[in-house]
Amino acid sequence: MPIDLIAGTDAALCAVYDPASVSRLRLFTWDKLLAGMLDKEAEAGRLVLLDTGADGTFKLRAYVDEPPPPELVARAFHHEQGKLLRVPSGTLHSAGAEYLVDEKQAAPELSTTATIPPGDYRVDAYLIDHDENDTRGLPIDRLTGVAVLATIATLPIALLFLSTNDWVFQPVSLTIVVALVTAWLPLLIWHQLPSTRDARRRLADSITPSLVLALERLPDGTDVTAMKGVLLRPPGDAP
Repeated sequence: MPIDLIAGTDAALCAVYDPASVSRLRLFTWDKLLAGMLDKEAEAGRLVLLDTGADGTFKLRAYVDEPPPPELVARAFHHEQGKLLRVPSGTLHSAGAEYLVDEKQAAPELSTTATIPPGDYRVDAYLIDHDENDTRGLPIDRLTGVAVLATIATLPIALLFLSTNDWVFQPVSLTIVVALVTAWLPLLIWHQLPSTRDARRRLADSITPSLVLALERLPDGTDVTAMKGVLLRPPGDAP
């Protein structure tokens, strides 16, 4: 079961957690959490902590009891396997880590809450590289869509007329072909403009998750004392 998650942060830290597992953190200040407590909570498996290196809204994705697509995993530039995440109440929440001490919950566009079976989960975490040239899954822009539909509707007619020897239909066929070529040439040029390509790349990045979590529920009673949680921090940023 894939679950798309959103986490908006002004502290360059995203967290995925069960609120029931981290409720005691509301007793602390943000400065106290930054003094190493967040790392300890992540290592104990009570939350997944992602140091993004920048503020913003990040797209994450969790696959519960099913593997992520191989083509997505193949784009991972870093991964952690066999980690632990405790989900005692069955609520999976994502938000900026600063909301762990804030009584006011993050806005809906900055957080996500999903329901999964309660329990302890084995976690494989993948940081995904955004391929700037990957536009798979992007919607076709309206202008291109109209051009495609017009081509599908009129080109067969033009080819059919051109295959006849009746001079009455030849001008109509040539007019259709010239009109299609005239429409497609500027459209193809527009698609290759740097501004258009940059816009499509930004849209592709917004669709691609920055972090993929593969969650596999562990059988009740599994000994997890030797398992550590997920702490993803760029090399050189560790305190």
